[in-house]
Amino acid sequence: MAHKVLAAEHPRYGQQAMRTSLARITEAGHLRWIKEHITVEDHTMRWVTRTYWSRTG
Repeated sequence: MAHKVLAAEHPRYGQQAMRTSLARITEAGHLRWIKEHITVEDHTMRWVTRTYWSRTG
């Protein structure tokens, strides 16, 4: 989930507003981004970012 994608979906708000909102939600403990190094089917390694939401902090 990126601030650019969210800003494109919500044209009334800009990229900076979305980035600020995501940062505040992260600071409050409701959003986490975890980077993982995984092996895919062709046996190559890739970095993926998983997004986790929580209703409680």
